[in-house]
Amino acid sequence: MCMMGMGGPPHGIPITDDVHEQYSPEMKATWDTFHDWWKKNFNGDAPVSKSTMPPEVAEALKKITEAPIPGYEGSTGVDSCYVIGVNMNLVNVN
Repeated sequence: MCMMGMGGPPHGIPITDDVHEQYSPEMKATWDTFHDWWKKNFNGDAPVSKSTMPPEVAEALKKITEAPIPGYEGSTGVDSCYVIGVNMNLVNVN
């Protein structure tokens, strides 16, 4: 899930399939909630406005950023290349 659909070199901890599989079923569902929305809203070019994010998607992103990354002691989702890439493409536009 690293930089999926975002282009450019990865930065941060890659959330590979084997790492993703170590998350709890609830956390995997949380990832799906956010990632499904992201795929529908990010075209790979123009940034996405945070104001278009439904509350459940915003909560999913918050949980992802705070969740420990399996196998990476002391690191959370905010340290993943996926979240770094997402944050590089989110803007505060109303």
